[in-house]
Amino acid sequence: MSVVELSKSIYLLRNEDARVGAFVEVVPSTQDTSFPSSSIAAGSGSYDGLSHIRWGAQDEKPSEMHRLATDSPNKWRLIETRRDFLIGNGVRFGIEKPNGAKMERELLSPSHKDYSAISDYIRSLDKVGYFGDAAYQASFSGNVFTGIPLDRTGRAELINCLDCFEMRIRALAQNESRVSAYIRNPNFGKRTYKKADGFPLPAFNPANSKAFPFSVFHAKHKLPGQPFYSFAAWWGTKAWTEVANQIPKYHLEGLTSGYNIKYLIKFPDDYFDREGLETEEEKHEHKRRVLNQMKESLAGKKDKAVVTYYKYDIQSMKALPGVEIVPLKNDMTDDAYVSLFNTANIAQASGHGVMPVLAGIDTGGKLGGSGKELEAAAMYQQKFMTYSDRALLLRPLIEVQDLNGWDSKIKFWFEDIEVYVTDSTPTNSPANPNNPAKQPNKDGNTN
Repeated sequence: MSVVELSKSIYLLRNEDARVGAFVEVVPSTQDTSFPSSSIAAGSGSYDGLSHIRWGAQDEKPSEMHRLATDSPNKWRLIETRRDFLIGNGVRFGIEKPNGAKMERELLSPSHKDYSAISDYIRSLDKVGYFGDAAYQASFSGNVFTGIPLDRTGRAELINCLDCFEMRIRALAQNESRVSAYIRNPNFGKRTYKKADGFPLPAFNPANSKAFPFSVFHAKHKLPGQPFYSFAAWWGTKAWTEVANQIPKYHLEGLTSGYNIKYLIKFPDDYFDREGLETEEEKHEHKRRVLNQMKESLAGKKDKAVVTYYKYDIQSMKALPGVEIVPLKNDMTDDAYVSLFNTANIAQASGHGVMPVLAGIDTGGKLGGSGKELEAAAMYQQKFMTYSDRALLLRPLIEVQDLNGWDSKIKFWFEDIEVYVTDSTPTNSPANPNNPAKQPNKDGNTN
């Protein structure tokens, strides 16, 4: 429609040929991020063994955040950056030994009875990319679903990472006090969802770890008020992400349809009263005809003058109310939009637990500082801002350790990626090529 009546006294004029107008987006109301806490999932009816606990009010939470990330120019890059810092240089295993007031890690000796079994197992995990996939799941959703298969002897075979989009917690029966199973269904949160397509999988129980030939280990941080699913900290940046996502949409719409509403047109309330117009329909049609003519005259063509008439009261020496066309000034400059976009990027990087200097995105200033500053930031990020999530990723491997009877004194950890910066990295750092330990000895081998 060319003329849209927004309210009794306000109209929006749009010229279709000149593509000038306004864009209105209707967004859903804010939804509660909490999840059902009852034993039977909402709306599921009686317990049937295939009902699940919804992830979000409409079971839409993962899909909603996926769309949000996909609309963003940098959200997936931030998620991937978080993933990369979590896995570092990969998993190592060995023994922790005290050295004064602190514990030091020492790689397991190849002569240890469990060395070959653990080394082969971790190598197989690296071949299928388990830790990268699990870190991606944790960085995106805050949940890691891992399948643990057992052989006939009860030893763990190769674990595998399950996609959070396909996994839900099975609704608890009235007599259950803990999660006993999960439902796997490729269509959770979709219109094509059918309960009958779900397949129940037993939950891993550390107290009876060999009860099932296949079970699901659910690794998550237990957030207050979230008894079933966790969520990643970056989900709290939803508003800032939407702000950043709207800025390119605004400019794209502006480039194709024209920026902003240009004029405010004021009419006296009796301006459209005209003799001969008796019915409301006739008055309304006359009003629309005048507004359409004004719309055409203001439709973005060059070298045009607009003339309006008003009456003048000689006695009071004042202009009587008449048509008034007021140009509207847009004080929101390009620099203001850029500043807002950069602020949103910084807020998003913080929400992902990634220091802005390491985020890999332009935050409006220098992409990085000096080499020494980047080195310090990278090491701080790995040593202080990844600890709890790295421990989360290693939980299934610790269960495998117990299932396979490996020495319980053996510890697993993610090795940090050492950063080498000329003239600032300590000589004895593993990253420094001048480290004496890396220099060849008399036999031609490194020390």
